[in-house]
Amino acid sequence: MFWAVAGRTQAAEGKLATSFFAAEIGLDPISAFAKNSGALDLLHVPIHGSLWLFTACMVIFLFTTTSLGILLGTVGRTMPQFGLLMLIILLPLEMLSGGVTPRESMPDAVQNIMLLAPTTHFVSLAQAVLYRGADFEIVWRQMAVLFVIGCVFFLWALTRFRRTIGAMA
Repeated sequence: MFWAVAGRTQAAEGKLATSFFAAEIGLDPISAFAKNSGALDLLHVPIHGSLWLFTACMVIFLFTTTSLGILLGTVGRTMPQFGLLMLIILLPLEMLSGGVTPRESMPDAVQNIMLLAPTTHFVSLAQAVLYRGADFEIVWRQMAVLFVIGCVFFLWALTRFRRTIGAMA
């Protein structure tokens, strides 16, 4: 019913805006609570970088992963297919991103292929900001790469979505 009232572009923009709004509401209070409540002191977790910069990196990563999810949603015709696609795509992304095992221990071909994955860049950003205290001047290139990957996923998903809806009409 929503599709009849709003156009395809407005519906996609609405979903994306909702994702960003949820990210803003959900992430900033968590960062503020963790910093101000003493939770980081209680857990003895040293944070050397800016939590606001890390939050900005997380918002870009959420945009990228949401775009990937929308893209996979346009590929899978049913929810079970979508679930299987998510398993096939997300597990290797997480396992090979550098968060579980160091990227340096992987073969060169896998390292180069994983440079196309958003999780690799996010893990690198998170480690740089939280562990090494990197500031914006150091991580802006990786943030830009992560945003470009998200834009590619989003535009690809939008193209597939328009083609699918066009075929139905």
